[in-house]
Amino acid sequence: MTEFFNYDTSWLNPALKLLNVVIYMIVVYWYFKARRLYTDDLHIGFTILGWMGIIAMVAALFRYFGHGTQFGFTSELSLKWFQSLGYLIQAILYVSAGRWFAKGLIPVIRE
Repeated sequence: MTEFFNYDTSWLNPALKLLNVVIYMIVVYWYFKARRLYTDDLHIGFTILGWMGIIAMVAALFRYFGHGTQFGFTSELSLKWFQSLGYLIQAILYVSAGRWFAKGLIPVIRE
């Protein structure tokens, strides 16, 4: 049972990383599908969320490939740096989308 949870040897490690990418793909599809239903601020909010999902999906792919040494990266300049930058951009876009949603919903709530 300990081999099952061993990070370096278990099949569960890459499977969960790929599942993460697939979930982001589904979420991006839903966001861009939902953005067609709205106009103005909600449309912009869903667009921002869609781009956030794309960046998160790419960051998750970087996570799957680890340091990226098989692509010529080194441990000093690794894909993990790009993964961290991707997650930082994702957080900024998440806050921006929240702002747009709040801007679009506040007039509806006041009515």
